[in-house]
Amino acid sequence: IEMLTRKSAALDSQLYDSGVLKRLTPRQVTLLNVMLSTPGKEYTAAQVSESMNVSDNTARNDLRAIVREGCAEEIKANDQKTVYVAHINR
Repeated sequence: IEMLTRKSAALDSQLYDSGVLKRLTPRQVTLLNVMLSTPGKEYTAAQVSESMNVSDNTARNDLRAIVREGCAEEIKANDQKTVYVAHINR
């Protein structure tokens, strides 16, 4: 647990120093933290919408804000579906 706490603190510090936390809303920061806690997991706007109790459009906008900050990527899974995956390489 101590190692996990140190890793989380280092990540928070990195996000703070980069200015990302100033540019994202509190809800987007929460979403980013959830995404970063499960590396490689794919998220859809529909899943985020349901989990965070927001509209699909709000979920999509939040996910795209995280992509614009360079903390995730948007991947076209097929003609109907777009998924978002967080990554740490700042």
